[in-house]
Parts: sequence; C-alpha cells; structure tokens
Amino acid sequence: MSTSIVAAAKKEADDLCPVDKIISELQHSCKPNIVIEGPEDRPIYQRLVASLGIFDIDYHVAGGRNNLLDIYNRRSEFSRKSVAFIADKDMWVFTEVPEKYKENIIFTKGYSIENDLYVAGNLENLLDSHQMTEYKKFVKEICLWKAFEVEQFKARKKYCVDIHLNQIIPPRCTTLDSEFCHSRGFCSPQPETCEEVFDNYKHRLRGKILFDILIRFLRQSNLGGKYNHRMLFQVALKEKSNELLNKLRQEVKKKIPELESSPELESSSTSGIAKIVSATYGYA
Repeated sequence: MSTSIVAAAKKEADDLCPVDKIISELQHSCKPNIVIEGPEDRPIYQRLVASLGIFDIDYHVAGGRNNLLDIYNRRSEFSRKSVAFIADKDMWVFTEVPEKYKENIIFTKGYSIENDLYVAGNLENLLDSHQMTEYKKFVKEICLWKAFEVEQFKARKKYCVDIHLNQIIPPRCTTLDSEFCHSRGFCSPQPETCEEVFDNYKHRLRGKILFDILIRFLRQSNLGGKYNHRMLFQVALKEKSNELLNKLRQEVKKKIPELESSPELESSSTSGIAKIVSATYGYA
C-alpha cells in the first residue's frame, strides 16, 4: 500500500469523532477488545489485561461514560467482534443502572473504578490510628456537601460533583468553604441523605476526592510528600488479594468467551506485572 493511501486513511480516521473512531477500530479489530471510559483508568486495566494472561488485547478509551454508552448503543455495527465494556456508575450509585445497560456492561460497584480500587487496596491502612478520627470527621464534612448534590440530582436539578477538594475544603481547613457553599447555593441536606452517603462513603464519594483526602492526610504525617495519585494506584494494585482485579477478570471473561480458556497468572508473577505497569505509565 502506498504511503499516500496510508496517510489518507490515517487522516480520515483522525477526522472522525471519538465515538465513530472507536467503532471503526472495533470493526477492523482481529483481537478481543475492552472499551473503558478515560485514560486515567489505564493503569488498572493494564494490570487487568496482564492478569488475564493474554497481552494481545485491544483496549479503547471512549473519553467519558456518555461516549462509552453511545458506542454500546451502536454495537450492532460490530456485532461479530468480541467486546467488553467497563463503565463507572457515577451518580447511578444512588439510584439504579438503567435496565438496558445492566446485562451487558460491566459497571463498577462504587461511584467509579477509583472507588473500587481504593476499597480493594485497603488504602486507609496507610493512615496512623490517631489520624483516623480526624480523617473520618473530614470525610463526614465532605459527605455533607455530597449529600446536597445527591438531593439536587434526585430532584433533577443542576448538580456538580466534578470539583477539586481544595475548592470544597481549602488546605489547612476542616470545614466546608463558605464562598464555595454560597456559589453552589448550598443548603443543609436531610439527615437521612447524609447517612446514605457517609455510611458507604468509600463507594459513594467520587473516587478522585477520596484519593485527594487521603493524600492530604498522608502529607500531614511523617510520610511527607511520598504519596501521590500514581503511587497510591500502584500500592493498591500490588495488593495480593485484590478483589477488584479478581472480579473484573471474571466479568471480562464472561463477555469475551475466547478468554475463558486463557491461563491465569500465578501470584508469583505480580511483581513482573507491576514492572510492566510502572514502565508503561512512568511510576516512580
């Protein structure tokens, strides 16, 4: 094939919208495929692929849940291909996943894949016992704000959860920022909503917020600046009995039948997998 034809084909692919581009990739794929939401999730799914014992898998970043659902809704366009979809529940963690998506999309247990990783990695064990009391107080304050947003969501009003921790509770503070609350039109949520969020905060707060809170507390301890998001991902992924990876592995195998017969890697190989993840994503 001439260079000009290849260049033209590449330009045509680049001109497609993200959804059309991924559908085109799936149509031409000769491998098993996994469609995920965002690039920040790649370390988790790279580890998943490694744990399946098969490295010859294509995975595609949809660029958000809406795009992923659009691709899924057009699956008749690549019906003969082996594809597993993995999506975050997001605010559906407070309601129900729509029936039409329940059966064939693998959804996270918590708000996002970061939540499931946070739980599976037992990351709160990094905190000293004396820190936990203050940590839980801080989390409860964040849950107060989140409960307000949940009530907005359930009332079909405008809500916003994609907000950095420093806006909600600035550094060196422990309570909700008054200017932030004013900008959101914050009013005290119902006690039962607060309980709904706090009683299961590891699954119902946004995963990124959980990691941000943990990092803030770790940096106040003797650990100093040792931990960042990537380091915590790596710590969680190294957890030997990582329930998240075990669950995902089984779910993906159900969606992609040819993986059912693939060998599972022994636990002794986890250090090698960690090196692959580190090399691919530049972990220190």
